[in-house]
Amino acid sequence: MNKSKLKKMLKKPMNIINRIYTKYVYFRYPKKDMYDVDHLMGLKDRVIVFAPHVDDETIGLGGTLFKYKEKSDEVYIVYLTDGSGATTELSEKELISKRRSEAQTLKEIYGIKEIIFLDYKDSKLDYRDDRLIRDLKGVIEDIKPTIIYTPFLIDSHIDHYNTTLAVVNAMENINTLDKNNLKILCYQVNSPIMPELITNITALTKEQFENKNRVFRVFTSQWAMGFNVFILIDERQTIYYKKGVAAELFVKADLDSLSIASKYLIENGYNPLDYVQVSSEFNLIKAFRHNKDKKREFSNKIAEILFGKEGGSAN
Repeated sequence: MNKSKLKKMLKKPMNIINRIYTKYVYFRYPKKDMYDVDHLMGLKDRVIVFAPHVDDETIGLGGTLFKYKEKSDEVYIVYLTDGSGATTELSEKELISKRRSEAQTLKEIYGIKEIIFLDYKDSKLDYRDDRLIRDLKGVIEDIKPTIIYTPFLIDSHIDHYNTTLAVVNAMENINTLDKNNLKILCYQVNSPIMPELITNITALTKEQFENKNRVFRVFTSQWAMGFNVFILIDERQTIYYKKGVAAELFVKADLDSLSIASKYLIENGYNPLDYVQVSSEFNLIKAFRHNKDKKREFSNKIAEILFGKEGGSAN
């Protein structure tokens, strides 16, 4: 029996096992007394979503993007890589073209004002790259956002980690940046955020959640991705806020604290490759358990920096 047939046979039992496991895990997670729910429901905003790859924006904040569309806010998505690293049967050139096409479809679905492709090589992002920092700096200076979304630092994909390190570097080099009025929200992609770090939640109605789940059908370029696993995680995250059928989670941070957190991870050898990405039904449990003590140690320190004595307040 070949591998693909075996996976097809095991998919349904793995889904059942994952549902049982995640219910147990999320039930045991500690909860805060209060979260900032639907933080985006304010005045008109200019929003930049920094996404390493096409699909990261939907995994992390697809429901949130639909809410921005309902408000008619200006939303820009900046894709940092060319997407050439996905598992596919397409040639590299075909894959890059296909993922660009998927992004253009998202522009219509989410009502995005502009999509910007930086086209850095997939899986090769480097936060120390001066050209990358200049590109990001230029985007931020041109758009003058009131809200920035970027992947949370503790992630299991090297591009996600380097994206946020580079975004922080770029913001630090903008003298005119209005830090007091800029909201920075880090979103979850391939690595569940530890509960102590969660500050903000987008609660999704049944309609909003169904709309988000339909968007996953756009990403036909990646046959290896099992998007049902992200749907399950969104459902489980209602444990933090009972109103709604699903939830998206965020970590709000000011630039100064996020800068300190970034430097701490760099200096202490944080390596995304030490952890397992959530990408399908077959690695969800491993992603939660592999090196979990090490991940918790880093997470606790970052929580201390962002919200405690070593950093500023995220409020």
